[in-house]
Amino acid sequence: MKRIIQLLFFGLIVVLALSAQVNKPRTGGGEKNTYGLLQGNWIDDLDSLSSVTVADSVWTFNYVGESFGVEDEFKISIADNLPDFTPEIRKNEFMILANKTDTMDYRISKLTDKTLNLIYYPSGRLCLYHKKK
Repeated sequence: MKRIIQLLFFGLIVVLALSAQVNKPRTGGGEKNTYGLLQGNWIDDLDSLSSVTVADSVWTFNYVGESFGVEDEFKISIADNLPDFTPEIRKNEFMILANKTDTMDYRISKLTDKTLNLIYYPSGRLCLYHKKK
């Protein structure tokens, strides 16, 4: 019985340690650095004709050969949780895109000066982008 309690306690410590590691900020500098890293043109890894442009706090969807308007522009907000989808005790970095007709929620899985990986909520779809050179 003592051995089982020891193993359960050890397992709890491992889970907490891994959770702390996973929940570290993805960008190292908080919200301001996130906005800075997002700036520029991002090409979809699965469809090279699809891209997004981030200028200041505006996200614009693009597709080669298509014309786009204001309805394709979204204001970017950065949050540390999404109450509808994640418990508040689990801190991550989220991006909320909103315009007059739609709101989209993403978890920022990875953000560097070259890579942007997002998880779309609620479907869990992975969105992979690389920065245009």
